[in-house]
Amino acid sequence: MLNNTGNAIYVIHKPPSDLDLDQCGNGNQVGSKAIYNFLQRMQPRLSLHGHIHKSPETSGKWRASLGQTVCIQPGQLDPLTYMVIDLDTMLAERYTESKTD
Repeated sequence: MLNNTGNAIYVIHKPPSDLDLDQCGNGNQVGSKAIYNFLQRMQPRLSLHGHIHKSPETSGKWRASLGQTVCIQPGQLDPLTYMVIDLDTMLAERYTESKTD
């Protein structure tokens, strides 16, 4: 286990519950309470999530905070969605590229 998780970046496929990063197209929230509790306890600097591709479009959120942890769920639009995160300032920007023929 890391000695200083406050500087760690965790990549966890499924998003935590209760942060609106886990909303399916039908509105159901399917995040993990275990992941929420784990992040709340460990307090890494950053956690990156996926799993629910349309969540940011459905909930309107792709970033949330849990204590000192910044949680990011960029979602996935066709063909590409990606994030640029400045780890010094924790400012994040979300980008999408559209198909070009």
